[in-house]
Amino acid sequence: MHGITVGRDASDQSRGGRPVDDPADLRPGDLLFWNSPATHVAMYAGDGTMIEAFDAATPVRVTPVRFDATYSGARRYLP
Repeated sequence: MHGITVGRDASDQSRGGRPVDDPADLRPGDLLFWNSPATHVAMYAGDGTMIEAFDAATPVRVTPVRFDATYSGARRYLP
């Protein structure tokens, strides 16, 4: 719709777009990643929350962002 190509897997998505180095600069729509290489991705929703499908047994949910030891960064695909 917007002419933006996004990779299928978290590891591919974590290499595209532009890095968001400071969590304070996150904007809704930014992609958040965990592990290196990335194995999990969520979308920043604003106000310190994210939309994620945690696993096959957990419904898609809005939850606080986890900036834990496995958080590996964020990327921005939108202008």
